[in-house]
Formats: sequence, structure tokens, C-alpha cells
Amino acid sequence: MSYDYLKRANELSDELVKMRRYLHTNAEVGNELPKTVAFICEKLDEFGVSYEHIGKGGVVACIGPQNTKTILIRADIDALPMKEESGLDFAAPGNAAHCCGHDIHTACALLCAKMLKENEAELKGCVKILFQPDEERILGAIDMIENGVLENPHVDVCISMHTNMLMHPGEFNVLAGGYLSSSDHFRITVKGKGAHGSEPEFSIDPILIGAQIVNAVQEIHSREVSGFKTFVVTFGVFHSGDVFNVIPGAAVLEGTIRCFDRDVREFVRTRLCEIAESVAKTYRGEAEVTFPASTPVTYNDPELTDDILKYLRESFDNGIVHNMNLFQKPSDDFAYFNEHCPSVMYHVGMGNKEDGHEFPLHNSKVWFDESAFPNAAAGFAIICSRWLEEHC
Repeated sequence: MSYDYLKRANELSDELVKMRRYLHTNAEVGNELPKTVAFICEKLDEFGVSYEHIGKGGVVACIGPQNTKTILIRADIDALPMKEESGLDFAAPGNAAHCCGHDIHTACALLCAKMLKENEAELKGCVKILFQPDEERILGAIDMIENGVLENPHVDVCISMHTNMLMHPGEFNVLAGGYLSSSDHFRITVKGKGAHGSEPEFSIDPILIGAQIVNAVQEIHSREVSGFKTFVVTFGVFHSGDVFNVIPGAAVLEGTIRCFDRDVREFVRTRLCEIAESVAKTYRGEAEVTFPASTPVTYNDPELTDDILKYLRESFDNGIVHNMNLFQKPSDDFAYFNEHCPSVMYHVGMGNKEDGHEFPLHNSKVWFDESAFPNAAAGFAIICSRWLEEHC
């Protein structure tokens, strides 16, 4: 491989940091990302890379010959609906913040596009780069797939990278099998009967019912599933009532189920519904359970995982490319790509507690070590070019 992607990424590190800081300051959420998308298109135009808009707010670029194999890079581009408290000079000023590192994914994919375009004549096949919105609501990947991102040209394999605050800056971790958990966002609507707070005998209390549901669901983990099977049910929302002396007529509970095993996932989903409905009936109320959004387990294809480990170890010091059991209970809608073609998501370290990084992802004060960015951008390009060399 005559073109040295790692060397070039380091030469372009100032440009990479500048792109990332712009995206960080101008954080946007969901699939309405006008500043983010405009910036991506502006940079792709500058690099001479052709692209198309796709679905609700996505952009897909193609580099290299399209009459052979194709590898896709998925870079998520949306932020979280929260206020940043990092204290950085370029912190996002509004109520959206890149506290998950998607701005880094986007900037690294842009630099990867620039480097691949510079070396396009040597590419043996096509690299598609998808700049995907709406990952945080686990809705974007489905929209991209339904709008044909895996065709024209047909995609053979997919990769994606995610920031990680458990590893030193610039380290990689790639592991085969179930890597990120599934995620099922559930909503339980409890229907009761309102009454004056002094006359509870005339009510069907939805707050009492909701509390009993929260308690009863915990027994799925302690009594109904083997301790060797890992899963988590978390309630994050419990809304009911507006007045202190009135028993309300309804309550809404929301949360997530996270699993690494498909059978366990289906069992827990089923039991959640059964418990909510039966507990509500016991206390004379009703409960309806819905799942507004879900994503399966992110499963890393073993053969593609082996390829990626080999390619990274060819270009990076062996001590920073790991194959650890770094299972992560957070989820990612990249999992939907698993269902269509061999796919791998890997992690790149952005600094851990030993490096002075006290805060985890999704914390308003998290910050990322910019020295890791060139490795992340080069990793994208190295994996794509080497996979095409070996499979075209």
C-alpha cells in the first residue's frame, strides 16, 4: 500500500480538528440537521467527492470504481438533546450537544473521504460513506436502508466506529459476535380513575399501579432468567398528575430493555407486557404497553472482524489494537445493517480515567482527546482500502 493513510491523517490533523470543532459547536438533533448537512456537502464538494442526499437528512458519498465490490462506512451525525457543560471554548451553546462523539465520527469520515479521493486511482473497489442522521433515536438506520443505501452500488460489507472512554487515546478494540446490546424503548400507559386526594376509595390509583409494575418487573432478572444471561431493564420516566391533592386518572412509564441474546430479549419483552397488564388488572386498572423504537443486538461478523484486526495491526503498533471482551450495554442502530450484510462496529479510545477523563459518554461534561482523531480517520481508510484489495 504505497499511500500511507496514517501518515497523511497526521499531516491533516489540524484540518481534522477544525472540522470536528465546527460540527461540535453546531450540534443538531434528530433528522433535521441543516447546518451539519450543509457542512458535510461543502466539504465533499471541496474534496471533489460525489454524493447524494438520501432519506430524511442523510448524505451518501461514493469513491472508487462501482463495478466491483463495495464497502460502506456508517458515520452517525446527530447530537443529543441536552445542554453541554464541558467548558470547552467550542462547546455547543444551545440545547443540543455532541456528548456521544458523533461529531468525531463525522469529521473522521470526512477526512477519510478526502484521503480516499486522493488515492482513488489505487482503490480496487468502491467505498460508500454514509453520513446518517437520527441515530440517537435509533430511527436513522432503518430510514437509510429503506431508502436504498445498500444498493446502487450493492454493499457487500459495512463498518462503523464509535468513540470509547474506557481506552487510551487512539487505541482500537474489535471483537466478534454480540458487541453492543439490543435496545427496546418501552412505554406503559396505565389507565385508572381520578378522585379527590381525601377520597382514595373512589379512585383507581395509576400511581400505585405504576409503582407496583416497577417493582414487579425487577423479578424478571432475579427469578426468571439465568444469571449467566446479561440484560437490564431500566425505568427512566414516570409521569402522572399535575396537582398534589388529586389522584390522577392515568400514568405513563417509559424505559429501556437491553440484551445481548435474542431469545432473552423476546422473553423479557413478553414478560414486561404480561406483568404490566396483570398488575394493573389486579388493582382494577388497565395497562397498555407499546415499543416506540427498538434496535437489535449489534453483531460483529467473525470473518470481517478477523480482517479488520489484521489490517489495523499491519498499520498500527500491535499494543494499541485490541481484541478484548469490551461488551457495551449501550446500543446503536448500526445493528440494522447486520441484518443485511456482514458488518462490524469497533471502538476507538478517546481517553480514560488514567488520562484525566473523568466523565463517560452522554455526560454533559465529557470531553475527547483530539490526539486520537488521526488514528480514527486513518483506521477508516486503511480498513476500506485493504478489504477491497483482498476481496476484489
